[in-house]
Amino acid sequence: MRVRSHDLPWFPLTILGVLVACAVFAPYLSPQSPTEGDITTKLIPPMWMERGTSEHPLGTDRFGRELNGEVVATRITQDGIRAHARAVNGTPSFFVNGKEAKDQSWSPEGLRQMINAALREAGK
Repeated sequence: MRVRSHDLPWFPLTILGVLVACAVFAPYLSPQSPTEGDITTKLIPPMWMERGTSEHPLGTDRFGRELNGEVVATRITQDGIRAHARAVNGTPSFFVNGKEAKDQSWSPEGLRQMINAALREAGK
């Protein structure tokens, strides 16, 4: 059986071709490394704006790639250690001044009471 050109799914094949081309030429379309960042280049505007550079034609994101940084990784590790020390074994968990809000304290009034009690203990 012969396949006629009007029987082929041209639109899906075109989209697939564009995706394959993007995958093949990805290193040229986006030459910057997704894991390496420099915090000093944070918040650079696009090149057509004042202070923009051709090194970052579309500008830099407002996070400056710091999510991959050592400071964030340290914070996450410290949070995990603190959660383990306080026997937090699930989420969501609410703590007020280091004391866990049990199920009955999850209401707005219960949390307000815990906050007021913590403030009284602190002498405020």
